Amino acid sequence: MQSTLRKRNSRLIGLLFWSGGLIRSRQLPLLTSGFSSTNFRQVSFHRQRWTRFLSKGSCCRPSSTSLKVTHDGGVYPSGISVALVLEQAIHDLKDVEDEQAMMSVTNILADILDLPWTTGYKDLASIATNQHAVPQHLTELACRLITAQEAEELTDKLHRRKRQEPIQHIIGKWDFLDYNFLVRAPLLCPRPETEELVELVAQEISDNPSIQHILDVGCGTGCIGISLATKFPYLQVSAIDLEPVAVQTSQENARLILGSQWKEQYDARLCTAQDLMVDRRFDLVASNPPYIPSADMNKLDKEVKDYESHQALSGLSEDGLDVIREIIAKLPYWCNVSATCWMEVDPSQPAILRELLASHPHVAFVSSHYDMFGKERFVKLQVHHVRNH
Repeated sequence: MQSTLRKRNSRLIGLLFWSGGLIRSRQLPLLTSGFSSTNFRQVSFHRQRWTRFLSKGSCCRPSSTSLKVTHDGGVYPSGISVALVLEQAIHDLKDVEDEQAMMSVTNILADILDLPWTTGYKDLASIATNQHAVPQHLTELACRLITAQEAEELTDKLHRRKRQEPIQHIIGKWDFLDYNFLVRAPLLCPRPETEELVELVAQEISDNPSIQHILDVGCGTGCIGISLATKFPYLQVSAIDLEPVAVQTSQENARLILGSQWKEQYDARLCTAQDLMVDRRFDLVASNPPYIPSADMNKLDKEVKDYESHQALSGLSEDGLDVIREIIAKLPYWCNVSATCWMEVDPSQPAILRELLASHPHVAFVSSHYDMFGKERFVKLQVHHVRNH
């Protein structure tokens, strides 16, 4: 098994481990604990690449202190150094996720210690990989003693990680493009492919300034619509989801990312595609809908199937297209003439959609696009004729 590092648009974005088989991005978390012939592992690369510093330093590591780690997750007492906690916690977590233990521990501990989001986990990784020669500028952090509250929180969160809960849910936030989004269970964790979907949509908006009003179907954390709103402040983004936690979380993300005027740009409501009635037609629809074929739901990793919403995962049928068909049926009622719809889909579905839409009276299949892993992952549709309710 081999890791493959990839770059996209001069930005490091993903780490891929895989052993063959049919790949469906929705099946897989950004961090997972095991391999199989039907899965791969992907991680936002800028949060995965551990730089090994060669600079010299020293670390206060009390030789008489050791952690008593239990088999079911570990107990991390207060009054010991960050360096020692890192060493013992990574060792403990390797029982469950050998290759990603350092990433899990450093991200969790950086959050607990309230270190800077973009650099804290890297600093802890540097300490962990240079225990006997800690870089001088990190000596103070390495020797910092863990408080009782921090020790208790670390123990709890590493127990959760050992049960294969996604690290994004444990920390409660994760990167998506240029911003840090709140992530709450059971919402889908942000994934690199969806970043690519946003970039495809952003390119179309750049090329078509007349696009002013867009709809995000199945908004989840709000990462699609909010990211587009940051790129194009004149956009008005409407978003729908049938999960109350999605609507609440997306609104919070909009407030945090878009600022005090967020309500002028972003409107999220609790609603299904079937029930959505519009008083103003949309120029573009973007969606990362549920698309996993029913037979593949049983193949999901524990980290996905036990913690991420099945309503956001399952396409509800053998071909996984039930929700997508519903969206297509609604496009003529939602959209202006010539409006486009971009969707993330399973690689098995573009061919089916081409055939399905070949004779459709209102919606046409325009194109499909491949993701960074060479999978036919995105489709672009266009509304030719509109209908009234």
